[in-house]
Amino acid sequence: MPIGKAFKSNAPTLTYLDLCYGEGSAITWLVAWVSEVYGICGFVNNEVTDNIKIMTANAIKDEYYFLNLK
Repeated sequence: MPIGKAFKSNAPTLTYLDLCYGEGSAITWLVAWVSEVYGICGFVNNEVTDNIKIMTANAIKDEYYFLNLK
């Protein structure tokens, strides 16, 4: 996908996800996403703790709250 679509598509943003489904919904979605990314990068089992995944998700949400989920 072109990078521009991450900013301009009709998909909901991280902020909108929290507004529609409650605070923390974006973090839940991002934790699932970063877990997959860590797995693709070769981390297995408990090499990456849940706390690290949550901190990564929080950093992404804080910096890129406007990104679309597409």
